[in-house]
Amino acid sequence: QTTATLGLFLSLMVILGTRTAVGEEAFADWGWRIPFLIGGVVLAIGVWTRSRVSETPDFVESKQAEEKSPPAFAVLRQNWRRVALAAGINVGQNCYAFLLFTFMLSFLTETDPGRGFDRSPVVFGSTLALACHAATVVLRSYLSDRLGRKTVIGFGMITSLLFAPILFSVTASGSLAACITVISIGFTPTGFVYGPMLTTFAELFPITQRYSGIGIGFQVGAVLGGGLAPMIANRIVSATGSVIPVGFYAAALMAISLCC
Repeated sequence: QTTATLGLFLSLMVILGTRTAVGEEAFADWGWRIPFLIGGVVLAIGVWTRSRVSETPDFVESKQAEEKSPPAFAVLRQNWRRVALAAGINVGQNCYAFLLFTFMLSFLTETDPGRGFDRSPVVFGSTLALACHAATVVLRSYLSDRLGRKTVIGFGMITSLLFAPILFSVTASGSLAACITVISIGFTPTGFVYGPMLTTFAELFPITQRYSGIGIGFQVGAVLGGGLAPMIANRIVSATGSVIPVGFYAAALMAISLCC
């Protein structure tokens, strides 16, 4: 789970480094291609590494059973309620993360509507916020082994739910430093949710359906929560003229996740 956050962290660092090296104008013209090319190299390394990682004994033993009954169909037929619960658990966290990372990058740097801050310090501040998130993912995953999944994830969801309206109220009128501070604070409780989440999903499904159950549940929640969040947030801001109601939208989705 930490590597997903670190991947975003490193990508921002590459973008900042490239923009600094070639200049703003050159970056907008052709330099933006450099991070994509570097990403292609990272992808190749990832594929090469994965091809050399052995499967677990449990997976090898279950492979024959999976071939008889395709796991994606089996999990939707036999455990669709758990797939739905997994999607629901991910909706709030994914919405929160996409709003703080994707939506806030545009809102804080654009002027209509937005705050009009310079892009470089906003990107750098978002990078620091991701570092906070990565650190909490590790710690909260450790705590979930000691205190239980529901306790840790539930605390993260409740904290995120209560903090969302405050966070977006500050970003509506606060200074750049205040905005970066509340975004960093906002990314901290999501680590309570994101860290133990996939382990929780794995514990929902039998070994023969585990990867399909996790994959379908996580991605459905990601689309409904995070994939649509920036677009919906933009519509809310356009309709109301304020970013504050977006906080209540984030809190509502986190409440759904808490119920799941």
